[in-house]
Amino acid sequence: EFLSTEGAILAKDPWDPTSPPSNPDILDYDKDYVEVKFNPPEKDNGAPVQGYVIEYREKGEDAWKKGAETNSPDNKGTVEGLKEGKEYEFRVMAKNKAGLSES
Repeated sequence: EFLSTEGAILAKDPWDPTSPPSNPDILDYDKDYVEVKFNPPEKDNGAPVQGYVIEYREKGEDAWKKGAETNSPDNKGTVEGLKEGKEYEFRVMAKNKAGLSES
């Protein structure tokens, strides 16, 4: 006789990416950098936040570029190398053992 489960089991990591960080805001800026602060994710989904990725793009462009990556749960980061006189948009993703959150 065989032993079998009653239903199917999904093989996956026991955790998921965090919920997204929220409310990005500018703490400090100058002609070539901006320091962004944001609220940490509400849910870590089983694995704590290990850091954040901050992306940026010039206003009106489609493609996002990685501006900063932190390896700390501190909910802020600095994007350097910006061009004076340009307008930028920013988004933030949290990272944990399962990968990146949505932005």
